[in-house]
Amino acid sequence: MKKSRFGVILLACAVLQAAILPYLKFFTVFPDLLLICCIFAALTFRLKWALFFCLLAGIFKDTFATAGFSLNTFLFPAWAYLVNRLSRKIEIEGELMRLLLVFFVALAQGIISGIILIYIGEGIRFAILVRIFLLSALLDVAIAIPLLRLFKVFSQRINE
Repeated sequence: MKKSRFGVILLACAVLQAAILPYLKFFTVFPDLLLICCIFAALTFRLKWALFFCLLAGIFKDTFATAGFSLNTFLFPAWAYLVNRLSRKIEIEGELMRLLLVFFVALAQGIISGIILIYIGEGIRFAILVRIFLLSALLDVAIAIPLLRLFKVFSQRINE
């Protein structure tokens, strides 16, 4: 996939996530399209470009989000680095492996975000926090199925 086209897709996902998805909440949770884009970038592009796209996605998410801290700007490139290194150690070609990767990265993202929210003094019950990040990870996997297929079809058409 060409880098400029992925940048446009990333911007479109950022606008979609900020403008439309908050109105389509499922138990106060909506999918994280930018995290899915980061995982795709880490699996598709070289490390330098994956870090750039994930940093850009983190900036987009932190800019459009209501949270006051810039957690995603730091976490998204970290996920890109870890996923890129993991993909060099084991083969992540099948759809099931990619979906498991999305689930575990989304789960870890939720756990780290929850720990930081508790640390900065947000009054969130632990049971509610667990429900939110488990539902968020499952919803990310549900949205990742058509989104990763769309990325695959889009990248094949561009390469032809």
